[in-house]
Amino acid sequence: MTRETAFRIMIIGPRWSGKSSTGNTILGLPLFESGRIRTLQCEVRRGTVCGHRLTIVDVPGWSQIPITKTSVANKQNFKLSWTKCLPGPHVFLLVIPMDKAFTKDQGQYVQEYLSLLGDHVWRHVVVIFTSWDYLDKKTTIDDHIESEGEVLKKVLAKCEKRFQVFDNKNNTNPDQVQELLPKIEELVKMNAGGFYKADEKIMEAITEKRKLAAEMASQRKMETDRIRETQRQLLRELEQKEPIAELRVVLLGN
Repeated sequence: MTRETAFRIMIIGPRWSGKSSTGNTILGLPLFESGRIRTLQCEVRRGTVCGHRLTIVDVPGWSQIPITKTSVANKQNFKLSWTKCLPGPHVFLLVIPMDKAFTKDQGQYVQEYLSLLGDHVWRHVVVIFTSWDYLDKKTTIDDHIESEGEVLKKVLAKCEKRFQVFDNKNNTNPDQVQELLPKIEELVKMNAGGFYKADEKIMEAITEKRKLAAEMASQRKMETDRIRETQRQLLRELEQKEPIAELRVVLLGN
């Protein structure tokens, strides 16, 4: 693999975990809005870093609630997020902030959301630990992982302990990015140059659901137009019989 490799990268994780800042740190430029701005839709940015052409997709973060309480639309959008870097991403960077304890619930949400992409997605995952600056400077990453317990260890085991520590406040430090890129390169080699591909049955099911939803929306619009025209006709007939001096209207609906 030459130094002119092109990598397609998806950044995923919970809301307010530092995904957008991680994308900016990797690209070395503030191309993603970060801070108090929450990512509402997939955003794509490109750049060349250390001889690698990078396409980075910042995926909207998931809420810290069970996936059973997540809307169908949000789940479908997450499933289809990989289509923003076709033919598919080489790596998913799973962002986990270190300024909060990684609880049993958070571990559950991570595994639930990644399960939407299929179990084979873990072959393409690298964990990015953010908010390193919140920890005691004497604390090593191994100390932190050990202190978090089995929940975090289980997630790391799923991706064969591939991880990188990022200090996004000190994003001018090139070392953290220079350490990450060889890990991505090695991961791509391990997957024989392959990239993530979604299960065709899942894609067919999503496409069918979206087609059905579009048809139902079209039918609702036709019915709404029909009712509106009927109401207009009634008003015209009333005006012809007796002019309306004062019209009182109540608007109802979604």
